[in-house]
Amino acid sequence: MRPSLNFQQYGRIEYARSPDGFVFGSNQAYNKLENKLSYLTCSIYANHVFNAESKKLKIIFFFGLDNNFFINEKIRELGLLDTFSFYPRSEYESRWNAYYLSYSYGFRFRIFDLLGISTFYNRGISAALKTENLEVKNYSFGVSLDVDLLNILRD
Repeated sequence: MRPSLNFQQYGRIEYARSPDGFVFGSNQAYNKLENKLSYLTCSIYANHVFNAESKKLKIIFFFGLDNNFFINEKIRELGLLDTFSFYPRSEYESRWNAYYLSYSYGFRFRIFDLLGISTFYNRGISAALKTENLEVKNYSFGVSLDVDLLNILRD
């Protein structure tokens, strides 16, 4: 078992279309909205080490649960139009759940028990956002770099 505490930031780009679909004689009336959501995540993982005897490189499969606590959101407009005047941003802005549960699994490569490189899939079990018209369950693929400070400080 391996516990961890992480700061995570999810980001996405939304393409918001104007109500009439035409701007300046074009039907390409899309504006971009950049969303960034920040979370404090407390995780617990079960590991299986494939080559435990190796001192240099260990290959580890992991599976676990993530407790995600919402910190803040930032929404930024990246286009020419005033997207906020016609896009239903109020449907989700400042309505994210304070907590949601997710699971993760993937592979970690440990180098000299000091550095880890992980690739993983994460999927929400409970909703990160739920309104009358919308439900959002996060999912992501990722790569992370882990530094084991306890092992570094022991040496």
